[in-house]
Amino acid sequence: MTDRYHVVLVAPPANPFAEGLREVAESIVFGLRQTGRHAGFAVNGVDRDSINIILNPHLLGDDAARALPPETILCNFEQVHGDSSWMKLVYVDLVRRHVTWDYSRRNVAAWQRYVPDARVLHVPLGYVPELTRIPVGGEDIDVLFYGSLNERRERVLKGLEAKGLRVVSAIKFGAERDELIKRAKLVLNVHYYDSKIFEMPRVAYLLANRKAVVSEIDEHTDVEADLRDAVAGAPYDGLVGKCIALLGDEAARRALAERGFAAFTQRSAARILDEAIGAPVVGSPCEKVELPPRLNAGSGKGWRIDSLNIDIDPLWRPDLVADLGKPLPAEPVDLGRFGHRPLPAGHFDEIHASHVLEHIPDLVTAMTSFLTLLREGGTLHAEVPYDLSHGAWQDPTHVRAMNERSWLYYTDWFWYLGWQEHRFDMVELRYILSDLGRKLTASGMPAEDLLRQPRAVDAMRATLRKVRLTDDERSRGANRWA
Repeated sequence: MTDRYHVVLVAPPANPFAEGLREVAESIVFGLRQTGRHAGFAVNGVDRDSINIILNPHLLGDDAARALPPETILCNFEQVHGDSSWMKLVYVDLVRRHVTWDYSRRNVAAWQRYVPDARVLHVPLGYVPELTRIPVGGEDIDVLFYGSLNERRERVLKGLEAKGLRVVSAIKFGAERDELIKRAKLVLNVHYYDSKIFEMPRVAYLLANRKAVVSEIDEHTDVEADLRDAVAGAPYDGLVGKCIALLGDEAARRALAERGFAAFTQRSAARILDEAIGAPVVGSPCEKVELPPRLNAGSGKGWRIDSLNIDIDPLWRPDLVADLGKPLPAEPVDLGRFGHRPLPAGHFDEIHASHVLEHIPDLVTAMTSFLTLLREGGTLHAEVPYDLSHGAWQDPTHVRAMNERSWLYYTDWFWYLGWQEHRFDMVELRYILSDLGRKLTASGMPAEDLLRQPRAVDAMRATLRKVRLTDDERSRGANRWA
């Protein structure tokens, strides 16, 4: 085995966020050198004479990904769940081909659960002295946040501004970002996703530079024990108050910065990397993992890592190729990532079917399969085009249009379908309005009239819950056929 390593930061010119991992790349380079190994570094450049360690592998183009040498190591810093725009099949394929290092134990558990044959190792981020380089002083910014924004992050920043604080939000990297960090009294870290994994790739550089950090942390946040006191943690609703309290107590703020620095410097990047290189990494047999509790029906291009994906077209490479308009197999079948096993009745907590039901000729068979596969209390989440919308019939593969009464046989008139143990209960029915519908709503048109207005409603979102029939419902159903 060679002792030559080459750290590669994948940074497409059109993606400025790729630069956010440059300091992580540097920590790996300097950490490897401290172990006595040769370590080079490049942006977008593989070294064929070294073992390449790839950061931002999800940003590789298809040709570059296929050309990676077999011994390449991937570093994953994306969160492994179905809502991530990067956790698609092409990236999962890449992880299955190469040993992968992941900074988060929760991510590693997700890889093992959803891609059991992947070879993934937990490799936390460590400290190297070379990253302690931002001078202290000149703090004229109350709270700094850097990174991409979404609604939940913006809500906190607006709450801080409403308190009269000087808040700076920026998408900056390198020297410009370092200058903002130098000027900030506090740096704020807020989860982007509800999965609540502590954003160590962002926070590590701050801790290395004695910067006080306020971070979203609650009982569900995945943060390692040695770092809980390295930042000022607060649940989402308490972040504004935590920032205000620290801004009013300079001594506490300085103590927090020193405590964070002391905690992080105990994590030697050299030791962590040395252990990772020497550790065996193997995947788990697919048959020994449980099926996920979520089924993605008619997955198509909406493939999800956290689901059992079913589709009629093998082109989309679902976990199970099957026609939902026909009874699903009772015998064991090939379920892709999850091995050869039967589809268990009553297993799934959720079934999602987005713009699928309008394509299925025998919808009763599909709905019966969904009812069978859901556990009691499990929910079916379906989105379909509304029958008066353009989308209802513009697609030649649609076999039906649906409206608010299209659910009646699955909820109230279940006996017509031969359902004798369970039925669906309508939990929620929402309407997705078109531009016309939003204008008519703003003009005061009542909702019941809006549903009769062609082109006003684009789609419906229905949430149906599996419930057991009561004795009275069984009796009434039997009497209907008497």
